[in-house]
Amino acid sequence: MKRLDIGSMSGFVSDPGMAVYNASKAFVHGPARSVAVDHGPNVRWNAVSPGWIATGMVDDAFAGQSFVVDGGLTTASPIQPGLFQ
Repeated sequence: MKRLDIGSMSGFVSDPGMAVYNASKAFVHGPARSVAVDHGPNVRWNAVSPGWIATGMVDDAFAGQSFVVDGGLTTASPIQPGLFQ
């Protein structure tokens, strides 16, 4: 099975006045991570999470960013550190 969902950075952070939208995007991310951990290579379920568009209005929001690009290695909880070995 292969699946791709569209999430948002709003699923990882809280935007003022957007609680329902933030929660809906967090719900996109959670199942994708859980299915990946539970079913590994048999099921591919990914979520793309676009962020803000770099414009003058959001320049301050982009100072000191940290992006995790690790192919899903840190998707699993450290409770089972050998899960992907």
